[in-house]
Amino acid sequence: MIVVDANVVIAASAPTHPHHAAAQRIVAEHGGDGMVLHPLTMAEVLVGPARAGVEVRARRLLEEAGFSVAAGGGPEPEVLARVRAAASLKMPDACVLATAEQLAAPLATFDQRLAREARVRQVAVLGLATPSASEGS
Repeated sequence: MIVVDANVVIAASAPTHPHHAAAQRIVAEHGGDGMVLHPLTMAEVLVGPARAGVEVRARRLLEEAGFSVAAGGGPEPEVLARVRAAASLKMPDACVLATAEQLAAPLATFDQRLAREARVRQVAVLGLATPSASEGS
């Protein structure tokens, strides 16, 4: 099982996205084991489809592809607040990181800052190469 950031789901579904091939590999390699999204992350992914009035169909297709929402809605609000406060992430990223920590699962993202914070907190990261020297690895 892996926890997936919105940018991975969006990249996997958009052939022109710069991370499309990498996202497709993540889905192919980990889809059978389960790809979990925090409810807020699923909502982020569904914004585009909602603009077109197809968010229900889009969610069904995501679920058929192996993406699911974290059981029980994910980490408690206090846990999210602690992660956000400690890591200085925006709340959507804090939700993704807290979910990965709660499930003791790797995190798939193309977001450099989220990946860096995940590594600091000993969460395995998929989707990005090892941190560069400029990230203060």
